[in-house]
Amino acid sequence: KIMDEASSTIPGRYALLRYLGEAYMGSARNKEAVMILQRAIRYNPHDAHALSMLGELYASENQGDDIALSFCLQAVNIDDRQWKHWYRLALVKYKMEDFESALEALKKSMRLEQKKAEPLYLAGKIYDKLGNQSKAAAMFETVLKVAPDHKNASAALKKKLN
Repeated sequence: KIMDEASSTIPGRYALLRYLGEAYMGSARNKEAVMILQRAIRYNPHDAHALSMLGELYASENQGDDIALSFCLQAVNIDDRQWKHWYRLALVKYKMEDFESALEALKKSMRLEQKKAEPLYLAGKIYDKLGNQSKAAAMFETVLKVAPDHKNASAALKKKLN
């Protein structure tokens, strides 16, 4: 009820909805995040951040990979300067087992932001799926340089070395 009133009276209401959706997403309240982000893009269908987050959520909540992919593609078409839009596109393509295409999106993400563990770790997983064990191990090592306490990268690297 409060959000209905706020969204009808506050200029830039879609931004408020986007931030609320992002907060829900960050606290793993994905169903609430989806509902709020859907409302945000109804107000502003060109909000690349909301589209990108919604794409990731649709994929992770198994609400349709094709729709998730469409949202992520719209996001990068609207704003291709954000590393996270490319990263989310890569996540969706990875989930769809389109590893080569996921890797291309990740490379764009990493060109925009080189010090984030998430795309580096996903790149390692993709190289592993593609059978390139040495590149996978190198990516996991890079993750650990950026985020020494990254448990998944540490476990994956240990598995590669054994």
